[in-house]
Amino acid sequence: MKSTLKVNARLMMCAVTFLTALPFSVASDGNLTLGLILPYRISGGGVQTRPGIYYAAAMTVAVDNINKDPSLLPEINLRFIWDDSECMEEKSIKAFISQWEKKVDAFIGFGCRCFTQARMAAALNLPIISHVSQ
Repeated sequence: MKSTLKVNARLMMCAVTFLTALPFSVASDGNLTLGLILPYRISGGGVQTRPGIYYAAAMTVAVDNINKDPSLLPEINLRFIWDDSECMEEKSIKAFISQWEKKVDAFIGFGCRCFTQARMAAALNLPIISHVSQ
């Protein structure tokens, strides 16, 4: 389990690094906020995928590691908010809207199906990285 967390943290760091290379307008308080939406639990009717309970902690590790290294994002504090989609599209869309209202700068996740969320992000000119979307 520990080595899996390390690998997933490295993957999350790659994703976060990619997102932060994009032209963002960092908030006046110096924060860059990512929205993480993943199927932490899989509800009935959800697509078969690995539940986020096995890899969600990697985001915390990745964000902490990036914030500890001043050479990666100088003068920027990376943070994230997250929601559980339960692998249900309606919950994922609601989480997307909620996070957008909280002014996230980019999205990571969705899992399962993300066609609608991807189109919403495109319409809002917000980047996304989907790790297990079909």
